[in-house]
Amino acid sequence: MTTKYLSECDFPFLPAIDFHSEWIKVRATAKKHPWSNYHGYFDSELSWQRYCRSMQITNTDWNVSQWKNKDYLDQIYRSRYWLSQLEFTKTLNRRHSSYGYKHGAENWWRRAQEQLKLSPIRSPYISNGCLIMAALTLGLNFSNQWESHYSLNVALPINQRSLKHLQRDFTDLYYP
Repeated sequence: MTTKYLSECDFPFLPAIDFHSEWIKVRATAKKHPWSNYHGYFDSELSWQRYCRSMQITNTDWNVSQWKNKDYLDQIYRSRYWLSQLEFTKTLNRRHSSYGYKHGAENWWRRAQEQLKLSPIRSPYISNGCLIMAALTLGLNFSNQWESHYSLNVALPINQRSLKHLQRDFTDLYYP
């Protein structure tokens, strides 16, 4: 028996993923941000190489076609759905980074599985880079600068109140 990706499961609020359509969206966005990858946001090959050296990553090859991996597409699809439940602002919310948001999305999906008695089908894991790619596919404004330093995490224009509401009230969103 093959294990389903979480986005292939029967969530009443989310159509099952079409990997081909998802890949087309991601590929178009990834071409604009070619060094953004599974680990996070990198604005150049040099920043990616520096990160690899600091983390002792030996396989430094990355190209746009690697986003076609079904695990990554599943995470991006679920991240985009999670992000679409939030309200966006004109200014960046620097209280959180993409790394914090990825944890929020994972927790939300874990609760969704429990509420719908789908747990444990598959891990709700979402990488930082997949959440960032989801935000980029939505066309969100972002910055990878934190206190004059560049980071693999990004700030996003997410309304703080909508974030708190989403974290608190999962059942109210779908079962009023």
